[in-house]
Amino acid sequence: MEGSVDDRQRPVRSRLWRRALEQFPGAGSLRGGRGNGGESSAVLGETIDGALAKHLGGIFPHVGLGISKRLETNIIYSISAWAANKALPIMCKPDQAYNTLFGSVAGGSAAQDFAAKNNLLDFLKDDLKRVEQRLAGEEREQLGAYLETFETLRNRQSRLNEIQHTLREKGPVVNDKYKSAVETDRLDAQFDLGAAALVCGLTNVLTLSSAAGVRDFDITFKGLGLDIDKHGIGHGGSYQGKTWSDLYNIIRRYHFDLIARLCKKLESVKEGDGTMLDNTLIIYLSDGAEGHHSRCWEWPMVLLGNLGGKLKTGRYVDYPGYAQKGHRTTANLYTTLLNLAGSKRDTFGMTDPTLKDFDQTGPLTELLA
Repeated sequence: MEGSVDDRQRPVRSRLWRRALEQFPGAGSLRGGRGNGGESSAVLGETIDGALAKHLGGIFPHVGLGISKRLETNIIYSISAWAANKALPIMCKPDQAYNTLFGSVAGGSAAQDFAAKNNLLDFLKDDLKRVEQRLAGEEREQLGAYLETFETLRNRQSRLNEIQHTLREKGPVVNDKYKSAVETDRLDAQFDLGAAALVCGLTNVLTLSSAAGVRDFDITFKGLGLDIDKHGIGHGGSYQGKTWSDLYNIIRRYHFDLIARLCKKLESVKEGDGTMLDNTLIIYLSDGAEGHHSRCWEWPMVLLGNLGGKLKTGRYVDYPGYAQKGHRTTANLYTTLLNLAGSKRDTFGMTDPTLKDFDQTGPLTELLA
């Protein structure tokens, strides 16, 4: 999304948020700049979902769900971040994500694991407190930080116990998709989990990643009948008479079908004078900006929802190109979201040194109702 505003009436491009932040990104796309170079690279700073999570809070301040092309992958840390060098996890196995979010009401081994975790946290908390009394100075301060983490985890477990009825009533029903080897099945299951996490009040900020990141961008969506990976498509590859553009449209259509189902679930839940959907913003974007090997000078996004009337919707908004008069950056959009969430910030992320003569501060006022 780059920089004067074209208010031509077009098919919906701008509609959307409070609870859900749906994305298919790499860390650079959520940080307001380029990616950080790979899964093992240092995290350069907070991402927008991390910033919103800190402000909005929740039993789980942030829930990250996604898929990997590698079935053995449990968690990836290349998408979201709480702060510099503090990556947020994206859970890639739906069955394990279910145990984390809904284990308190699950049956069988999941329930046993939840109870065992509670007992372990209680033991560690008491043990750490005993050790803390014997320490002084910097060592005691460091141990205090660890103790605070355990207290946070234990409090979360207690809060989960308090809403067990809601979790049982509105939680997802586990099916074969949760352990499927088919990537589209797993993404489908993650959307179900994410919707349930929002509806049950487990979180206010949700990130969904469709195989983003340096080690997963070449995933093959065999569940959509394709036998060519995303990397090959990005280099202009074709398959069974379909061009690269046709193939991308198939993948995007599947994503939008999942988003539409999510919207219907949120729309079915009453909230205030309307529904959860009325108070939710969903953002759909790529992890690679405008091209396969992107300069990140343009970053198209689709916004769904108006946050209870706080955003102007039903428009196609086009900003002037990079370094042209009126140019704005993705960071300005993220600053807009933070302000709508009640966090009065003028900047987000790192400023672009090439744009030193441009105002890179403040929200995008033309999007505000």
